[in-house]
Amino acid sequence: MADQQNNPPANQGGPFGNFQVIIGHTGLTASQQPGNSTPTPSVSISQMAPNQPTRPESLEPSLKLGDEGRPIAECPENTLIAYQCCDTSQPIQRAQPQRQWMDQTRDRFAYRCLPLTIANQHGWELLNPTPFRVYWDGGQAPENLHFEWPEGKPDSWITGHFGEGVLTFSLAFLFRTPVGVNLYVKGPVNRYKDGIHALEGIVETDWLTATFTMNWKLTRTNNWVEFHQDEPICHIFPIARGTIDQFEPEIRMMTDDPEMLEAFNAWSRSRSSFLKDLKVEGSEARRQGWQKEYFQGAADQGIRWSQHQTHLSVKEFADKRGQEIPRRPTPDDAGK
Repeated sequence: MADQQNNPPANQGGPFGNFQVIIGHTGLTASQQPGNSTPTPSVSISQMAPNQPTRPESLEPSLKLGDEGRPIAECPENTLIAYQCCDTSQPIQRAQPQRQWMDQTRDRFAYRCLPLTIANQHGWELLNPTPFRVYWDGGQAPENLHFEWPEGKPDSWITGHFGEGVLTFSLAFLFRTPVGVNLYVKGPVNRYKDGIHALEGIVETDWLTATFTMNWKLTRTNNWVEFHQDEPICHIFPIARGTIDQFEPEIRMMTDDPEMLEAFNAWSRSRSSFLKDLKVEGSEARRQGWQKEYFQGAADQGIRWSQHQTHLSVKEFADKRGQEIPRRPTPDDAGK
């Protein structure tokens, strides 16, 4: 962990400062919604075929075919759009730096780790619309997940759709990013949940005209796992396609770079001296409590790195829906 202040920084500055985030919807009416209580299965991250995009008929009224070689409903640069497909109580919010377990550490020392709190707020979170708990009996079928609903009414958008002990959240949004920008989809950052693990994927949301699902894998059988209402279930952030393909990774000996070796040795001596003095009552190290070089962006010889970030300015989604939101299908719609 690199050191940081004890309190989480505010959302200011950062890589998403120029990103506009918008909630719109596909323009569907209630009569255009599927006539059953179960949502149309979304594209699973593991099932997506990049060379064979599918355009659901229900989405066509609001999505127009662009110029040759361009995606449907091309997204403006530095914009992330969440098209709402039907009514939902599923909020989207910018990710927050605070974590309960970090609050509970001694003197809130976990917040001294700047990489932790930057990662915590690096994107947006989708929240759970319905409280429930689930356990897996070890079988491979969807029915081998068992649910309890404290409010008495099952949520048909939370299922064991894929089987194999995988819990699936169907999302009510179709995300669109600018050309060449993917969406990284993962579980909540630095939030742990016993007995279950969030799966991750990278989705090409600049051309895809289908929703995707958020999936969690239960890791133990016959063990209840609880999800509270409005707790984060999914974390998203844009990532430029092809960036990692451009890197040429290398392993080198530090002795081959005298300048780097000198800077590292200076840091190492400083760190060892500080930890030694930290044990001495009344010492300067004891007064400081912890070293703040990383938090301050101070590199070799106290030089500040001009691009250093201590906080992000992730914007909230602007509501651009502007019309009545189509209602969500209910069990009463079955058979219509």
